[in-house]
Amino acid sequence: MNTISVGIISSNPVLSSQLQRFINQADGFKVDTSCVMSLNGRGASHAFDANACEVIVFVLRIPTADDLETLRILRQKQPHLYIIAVSTLEARDYQKIVLAAGADRFLLDRNLVTDLIPMLNAVNQGCEEDQR
Repeated sequence: MNTISVGIISSNPVLSSQLQRFINQADGFKVDTSCVMSLNGRGASHAFDANACEVIVFVLRIPTADDLETLRILRQKQPHLYIIAVSTLEARDYQKIVLAAGADRFLLDRNLVTDLIPMLNAVNQGCEEDQR
């Protein structure tokens, strides 16, 4: 299994650190520390211009207009990124808005521990198949 580079965007530096440790403990994944941003809004989309992460875990908790704009900009500037949006909001309308803004997958934060690594495994398998 190839190792894929994972980045994290979150306004909460403690959560970013915890996610980084959690992901790094799983086989096949490495959090690229140059792709870990503890900020929200448009700043994140500009900060990722030069980085080469394959997957971004974007913690939105409650998506704001700036978060949605960041998703749009990231998707436009780096269409190869696989973006997993994490939020506390369960309403299907919010999930649809986040996916329409550019996220590839939506994950409820309460399912983060059980579902994030399987999502990353699926992305990793897709990357391996693309190389064949």
